[in-house]
Amino acid sequence: KGGNGQNIYLGSFLDESCSYFAPDITYKCLNGGIDMPYSKSTGESIVNDDCISCEEVDENADDDGGDPEVAQICEEPYERAGKCEVNMENGPYYPSEFECDFVQSVHKFNTVSSAKSSGNTTAVVFAWLFAFVAIGAGGFAYTLYEKANRMNVNLAA
Repeated sequence: KGGNGQNIYLGSFLDESCSYFAPDITYKCLNGGIDMPYSKSTGESIVNDDCISCEEVDENADDDGGDPEVAQICEEPYERAGKCEVNMENGPYYPSEFECDFVQSVHKFNTVSSAKSSGNTTAVVFAWLFAFVAIGAGGFAYTLYEKANRMNVNLAA
């Protein structure tokens, strides 16, 4: 179990759309008795909560006296990531502004999405109104049908 309580396990399924879980023994039977790696039966999750320090101290360097630097494993993903570093306090000396349009478009999309969710209230109100009108019209039609049947008296009997 991870420190945050979330695990990801592999599993096998009986159908192509992965809707129906196969029994745990299925993989074992098809693979010579070997348990599926990273499955619930092994208890080993694909992800873990181990942190990697991004601080790297080069004690052999004479130029900076052993001051901490950013580890390469952390620096490369940051450099490749899209970012908008405009109007940042204590930000970089040369801020990256190339992806600002994209970041703002994503922000606008999320704002529009949340605004649309408030519009769902109107749709729900109209759906309930339609339901009540449809039920009322059905009741009125049934009342007219019964009234018409009472007027037609069979005198041949």
